[in-house]
Amino acid sequence: MNQVQTIIEDLTARKRSVSCNGKAGLLLIMKDLGFIWKEGKTDGHKVFVHPKLSLLSNSQFTSHSIDCGHAPKKPMKFPYVLKTINLFKKYEAELTSYFESRGKL
Repeated sequence: MNQVQTIIEDLTARKRSVSCNGKAGLLLIMKDLGFIWKEGKTDGHKVFVHPKLSLLSNSQFTSHSIDCGHAPKKPMKFPYVLKTINLFKKYEAELTSYFESRGKL
């Protein structure tokens, strides 16, 4: 099992208790997978990009967003976690390829 599969399984197992911040938070996971984020227009909103993933997916991936809300250490809204899990599943091969080429897996 590679790192991307491990992350997908971990998030799936605890999908109702995933927070934005913390040592197992979604922001750290996204950073570990190479995503870069900036603040969105509203408080707590994060917009993620991954330039290498965009290239590997022939520009199919553009961006991903989540709302960390006003309590970033508390569980996120369930739909944001599901949306992120589905993103990782959709681009699992590309993310794995990218990180294997960088020696991260």
